Amino acid sequence: MSDTKLTRSPHLYSYVKVIPSYECARGCDYCYNRLLAQRSSPDSDAVLATLDQVLGDAQGPMSVEVIGGEPLQRPALDDTQRVLSICRADPRVTRTILSTAIASVDVLRTVTPWLDLLYLSVDAGAHSATNKKFVGARKLQEIVALASETGCQLSVSAVLSGQEQMAEIRDFIDLVMSAGIDSIGIVHTTGVYLSDKQIDSICATYHQLFRLSLFLRPKVRIVNSFLESIEVSLMGGRRAAACECARNSVAIEPDGRIIPGLCIDHELPFISPDRFAESQAVRRQFLQSVDCGQCPLWSVCYGGCATEARR
Repeated sequence: MSDTKLTRSPHLYSYVKVIPSYECARGCDYCYNRLLAQRSSPDSDAVLATLDQVLGDAQGPMSVEVIGGEPLQRPALDDTQRVLSICRADPRVTRTILSTAIASVDVLRTVTPWLDLLYLSVDAGAHSATNKKFVGARKLQEIVALASETGCQLSVSAVLSGQEQMAEIRDFIDLVMSAGIDSIGIVHTTGVYLSDKQIDSICATYHQLFRLSLFLRPKVRIVNSFLESIEVSLMGGRRAAACECARNSVAIEPDGRIIPGLCIDHELPFISPDRFAESQAVRRQFLQSVDCGQCPLWSVCYGGCATEARR
């Protein structure tokens, strides 16, 4: 195995993301695949070999998530089915997860028997010019029924492009709740420069989302790292690190290489999980010695995403 593959490491990996392909036909403007220039040539056998090594190194139960690109788009679909079926039968894997934007019940039915959790990526704004993934009430109800048939947990994940109004986001949450879904993941566009005006707008949206997330409990769980960090801070808690990358989670590239996480920019030099973990420790020590370390949110932020900071 080449030196670009996983090295033996003391890290207690418990979560691995498998990327069969970075290809996706939708072409969403905000997609991190495009923004981070992610690319590598698929090699199914190499992916499975690396996955087996990661599982072999695990010192506890493992969760495996298949993500993309679009893992349910051909030719990646065949590899996705292969990975999920193997993981489902592997006693080292205690949870199988799939992230997809495919809302076709017929296609989803080919993988749900192997799934514990399905993340369905959709767009929150029904009228946005950049919206390519809005899913209506009837389709959501069909997917909820399919998940229920196979005992698969369902969570909807929405990317905010920045064009949505809060009323539109609330309508989207009501739509998801009315379909019987009790978990909604919210993320925003990353990997791009944001103006002060855009940052102010995002902050205002998250402020309202935080209040809404508390109000709607326990009917629905609105999941977002920013919202969770705010709550942890208000309750006087601390996070273990800025992120899970190379700490308890790694990702396997389509060519079998292993990287710290999906947010790695492919225009930057390759960095192994071990090297990334080392640089994270050095970065954290430095930031704590300067103004960043004096911030009241330090214990839940730790300087944020290291890969975005390297851009």
